[in-house]
Amino acid sequence: MSKLKVGIIGCGHISDTHIKSWKKTNNSEVVSVFDVIKDLVSQKAAKYNIRNISASIEEIVGKCDVLDVCTPPKTHFDIAMKVIDAGKHLLIEKPIVTDINEWEILKKAIIEKGIKFSVLHNLKFSLAVQNAKKLINEGKIGQLIRINRYFLTHPNQDRMLLANGHWSHNLPGGRWFETMPHELYITHFFAGHSTLRGVSVITSKNALPGAKAEEVCFVLENDKCISSYHYSSKCNLNKRYIEFIGTEGVIYIDVLSDMLFIDKTVGNRSNRGFGITFKDSLARIFQAFPDRVRYLVQRNKGISPHTRIILQFDAYLQGQEESPTPIEEVDFVVRNCDVVGKEIEKELLKKTKYMI
Repeated sequence: MSKLKVGIIGCGHISDTHIKSWKKTNNSEVVSVFDVIKDLVSQKAAKYNIRNISASIEEIVGKCDVLDVCTPPKTHFDIAMKVIDAGKHLLIEKPIVTDINEWEILKKAIIEKGIKFSVLHNLKFSLAVQNAKKLINEGKIGQLIRINRYFLTHPNQDRMLLANGHWSHNLPGGRWFETMPHELYITHFFAGHSTLRGVSVITSKNALPGAKAEEVCFVLENDKCISSYHYSSKCNLNKRYIEFIGTEGVIYIDVLSDMLFIDKTVGNRSNRGFGITFKDSLARIFQAFPDRVRYLVQRNKGISPHTRIILQFDAYLQGQEESPTPIEEVDFVVRNCDVVGKEIEKELLKKTKYMI
């Protein structure tokens, strides 16, 4: 059985992760690359021994079965429509689009053409998130009642804030719109459909171009779980956390380290005397060893969250797996990104109107 031909559109830094991941698949191979920057595409082809360089999007779409789009989001709609109209399968970086009307057109075309399609919701495929899903499904922390997400960053560590004129700066909500799909698909993955309940913003005259809203909080809820999100561009700690709070325990994820801890210590009188935080610290030490072993084994094999999602997409193309990102998940992400992004801009307009 011949392998599916994969074309990479866009040869920026993220394309390296994609190409390395496709090389680990059983049923597909990268046969061509395209980018509007000719030197960049030549370097990428040489680096990965990809013999064919396409001269246009139309050319690469014509010669491939699957197109993997690694370009900035403002280009996504036009590229995706060319892929869909040609009846080819599509894998695309997030955010898929930044305009709800473009998404409606894409979604309709995807359904009508019957193509197989996924978005790179890679955080969903990290070891810690996959393990958290397993633990919660097994009832290890009881019923899930709360998800808290903290995205604390600073320009001395954040390449998107450091970059002058990075494409994320022009998104509704700036830097936060770029990362927002991660938070939203995690909520959908664990809590299901949820409704936006509010957006709060703090800014100042010293706000960065990429994060005009220096502090952002927003909340979603359904009848079982509340999900809250906090973004900060002023925190030197540069940390990313997710908390899953259940009726019988809490799961903490250190996103940047892909590390999970589970806390089931009950705050009774005896534990208070011993020191709840001290007991939690001891438990974390014992949990850290197997966690780090799993992480390092996967890392040494060159397997990343992008690899896992691309491996499942490859199997999905063969009818062996479900889509790694169901269309209802993508729909939930796009719709809420649209609303939250607009709310951030609205709040900024109100707060900066009289700012001196």
